[in-house]
Amino acid sequence: MPIDSTHPSYPYFKKQWDRCRDTTNGSDAVKAKGNKYLPRLGGQDNDDYNAYKQRALFFSVAGRSMVGLVGMATRRTPKVEASDDMIEKYLKLSDTGNAMSFREVLNESVEETLKTGRIGLLVDFPSSGGDAYISTYIAESIINWEVDEFNDLISVVIFESVLGQGKDKFEKVVTEQYRHLFIEDEQYKIQIYNKNKQLSGAAIVPMVSGQPLKFIPMVILNSVGVSPALVKPPLLDIVDVNLSQYISSADLEHGRHFTGLPTPVVTGVSNETQLKIGSQTAWMITNDKAKATFLEFTGQGLASLEHAISEKTSQMAQFSTRLMDTSSRGSEAAETVRLRHSAEAATLSTIVASVESGLNIVYRWIAEFQTLEFTSLILNKDFLDTKLTHQELKELTESLIKGAIDQETYFYNLERGELVHPDKTEFDSSLDLDEDTNND
Repeated sequence: MPIDSTHPSYPYFKKQWDRCRDTTNGSDAVKAKGNKYLPRLGGQDNDDYNAYKQRALFFSVAGRSMVGLVGMATRRTPKVEASDDMIEKYLKLSDTGNAMSFREVLNESVEETLKTGRIGLLVDFPSSGGDAYISTYIAESIINWEVDEFNDLISVVIFESVLGQGKDKFEKVVTEQYRHLFIEDEQYKIQIYNKNKQLSGAAIVPMVSGQPLKFIPMVILNSVGVSPALVKPPLLDIVDVNLSQYISSADLEHGRHFTGLPTPVVTGVSNETQLKIGSQTAWMITNDKAKATFLEFTGQGLASLEHAISEKTSQMAQFSTRLMDTSSRGSEAAETVRLRHSAEAATLSTIVASVESGLNIVYRWIAEFQTLEFTSLILNKDFLDTKLTHQELKELTESLIKGAIDQETYFYNLERGELVHPDKTEFDSSLDLDEDTNND
């Protein structure tokens, strides 16, 4: 079996991933695929089809929904329990000097899991030696895999592009290759194959503290957990309606192009007579039976297309409450809005929980490999704005002073209400609330 052989499930889901990636990438990516997303009308030549496609409007609702959902999931700082050197080296939200910062790994993990329902996180090592780092792999690049009876990875094939040096210091060359991660003789090994599917050198055996690993330091996430199993991309429903709306838009703009301007019709005049339209032009017609009229579109065809586009926008609003929502917000109570968001929040919760589990695994590996301390990483799961009002804060504080709630409950509500700094993890028990209250 050649190295480019794919998993039996791969071809089916690859089509879904392509649709999701193209749609979230926007208009240029969708229109570049031509007939794949916008079928050619009967009798259209290339010029006619290109004009038809150019007039069509593609508005990436799926892409904007994805950006909004990622923002909801990452809007609050994760809680990290680890040693200072582990945080400084690997878990700062700003650039840490590694291949990818923690923020980049987090954002890409959430984004890709939303977009395609899959991402791979590999703890890798520089070929020249050095600190471990995380490499991310999108769904399309993980073409084959195998697990043992415990659902642990024992073989993964990754198709990747590597940027290398060209003929001079300014030229960069992209080389395609296959990376095979596998377990052999109870050792983790790596083999590289070139684009012609030929081995490039001997197998590599990564070492940690002078010893080979006995497992593949990679996790593959889907939208429901840590597992290489393929699942439906969370954005797929929005994507498919989005592409259908694109076709409706093309037909609508095509119709408007030919019916938007009235067509002049003149009878009883010689074909050689030159007639110009405009208020500064006078027509001198001697035939008293001649007629001049305009043909104008009066049917309901365009209205039907306009209704279809509006209907599909409403359908996408049901799938994504973050963007393209046509419901009125001015008259809604805050709790009504929160309930309207609940279905999507539940889906986002499973995605964030999956990413959280995967990140905990890979950062625990890194801590072990680098002899650092890591306990846990907790991601934000409060996706909606729950800031306390002044009245709610006053009532909460009075409850604490009267002993109706304890300090832990008080701090928990302050934290949920976003009234404490994200880095503050416990209530300041030295605060004398009674004294402060009496002084007011």
